[in-house]
Amino acid sequence: MVQNNEMTYFFKNIVPFIPSKKPIKLLTCKMVLEDEKLDFENYEYKIDDPAYCLHNVFYKVTNCNPRNFLELKEEFKTNLPSDTLNIGIHIRGGDIISRDGNNGREIHEFKYYKDSIHYVLENFCKNKKYILWLCTDDINFQTFKETYKYLIDTNLPVRTGKIVGNQSDYIYDWATLSECDILINSSSTFCVTAGFLGKSDKKIIHSKKWLDKNINHEPWNNNISVTFFSMRPDREYSLIDYRKKYDDFWINILKNNNWYFCNKNI
Repeated sequence: MVQNNEMTYFFKNIVPFIPSKKPIKLLTCKMVLEDEKLDFENYEYKIDDPAYCLHNVFYKVTNCNPRNFLELKEEFKTNLPSDTLNIGIHIRGGDIISRDGNNGREIHEFKYYKDSIHYVLENFCKNKKYILWLCTDDINFQTFKETYKYLIDTNLPVRTGKIVGNQSDYIYDWATLSECDILINSSSTFCVTAGFLGKSDKKIIHSKKWLDKNINHEPWNNNISVTFFSMRPDREYSLIDYRKKYDDFWINILKNNNWYFCNKNI
């Protein structure tokens, strides 16, 4: 069950949150990742942060193809040309350059997108009709501006997602990415989920530079003093250990799991 939010609004057959008379306990990511025994007979559990559902926790507990139980409602679906190779490009700006931005750790540079586009054109697009769908949450982000200029200057068939003109239209960008044949992805769960939902058997590209940062557990930033989930001492993660759990998620998708996968890193 989930709270009444974007899941129930955008997706089919989602059971909304149902109030219970049982005492409520906080369900932390550590409890799931470390297989703590849960007492559903006597307690209801509330996820401390729904964002975990898109990272390592969801990866751990999912035992069947997410397409079997997560489907976008018809009114939000996008019908891409069936006679065309659809190539989705997602550029994450916004939240990785605002606030502390984790020292820009998640920034994907223009070179990654240029090299990935070149790889796709050389390996999949010869003698084929194709469209590049460029989606971003930040049209002022330097990587987006450089990538868009490159696509225009080289006269490649590019279309921008609806969110470029209207931030509230993000679901249509997600729907577009989810139905593409090939994805050139950023580090965002926005495009990661678009990879394992919608059209099956996509080819997905991730940045080797980004994946190496996770493999090497490169520090996010200099803030290492915070302890998470301190409601009970035995459930605490140090901030460093907490971050490593997210690193592990990216390491795992390199193993070509059935639903989270990376066909190529560039």
